[in-house]
Amino acid sequence: MARLYLDHNVSRRLAVLLRLQGHDVVSARDVGLTRLPDAAQFLEAARQNRTLVTHDRRDFTLLHDAWTTWPKAMGVDFPLHPGVLVPDNAREDVLSLALENALEARPAAQLPGNLLWWHHIEGWRRRVGYAWQPANV
Repeated sequence: MARLYLDHNVSRRLAVLLRLQGHDVVSARDVGLTRLPDAAQFLEAARQNRTLVTHDRRDFTLLHDAWTTWPKAMGVDFPLHPGVLVPDNAREDVLSLALENALEARPAAQLPGNLLWWHHIEGWRRRVGYAWQPANV
């Protein structure tokens, strides 16, 4: 079971499907945070120690890159973020299966600090440095 935080752009139906799979799911809609910018959504997920699920790959890639590179560059210790899963848009049943596959392949202990992107043809890819590599999911 994973602890997930769904960004405002993730459908309510997907939240229901993930809960039915046994995951602990909170959405930005549930807690009244739909109007927060992406950086605040990322921080809220980190505060709640929940893996963030979003469809906004571009913005959350930038946030992930900043979180993982800036502290080191400034000689500051920073905790790992709880992880980010970015599936491309697809039907909710397809997304639910893709997310379940990623969560089964990478237990909660392996998600912190990772950004995974699901492409409907190529499957899961992991952000390594400033590049995307196959995630072996």
